[in-house]
Amino acid sequence: MPSNESTTPSPQDKPRRSYDEVEEAIRHLDYEENAMLEGVLEGSKLLQARRDREREAMAHLTKNYLSPWGWKLHYHLKEFKPRLYAALQKEGTLYDHCQKVADFTKLEMSDLLDTGLSYNQAFELIKDQLYPPPEA
Repeated sequence: MPSNESTTPSPQDKPRRSYDEVEEAIRHLDYEENAMLEGVLEGSKLLQARRDREREAMAHLTKNYLSPWGWKLHYHLKEFKPRLYAALQKEGTLYDHCQKVADFTKLEMSDLLDTGLSYNQAFELIKDQLYPPPEA
């Protein structure tokens, strides 16, 4: 006759793992952890390479889409402020800087023209932003 007792073993009945089995499980976990860390490092390298490519693409796009005033500032910096020009170029922000300054200068020019100043008077007030003084 079959008994109605439960067939699940009690904690005392479970076989204990041998030392070798535990070591093998730990080695397996270490291997998985190392694989994940290598994946993270590889992923980090890939991400950095992607960021570099994006930065180059943005520099190319920005360079091609500078406004006329942005180009004026660009050439002025190159000729009269070579240290600032080189620093901005090294950082990769030269074209962004030129365009931001040009946009800000245009807004100020527009505001000054709205106050009733003539173009020459307004430009005289904002020209130092577009053409900063040369380096000493």
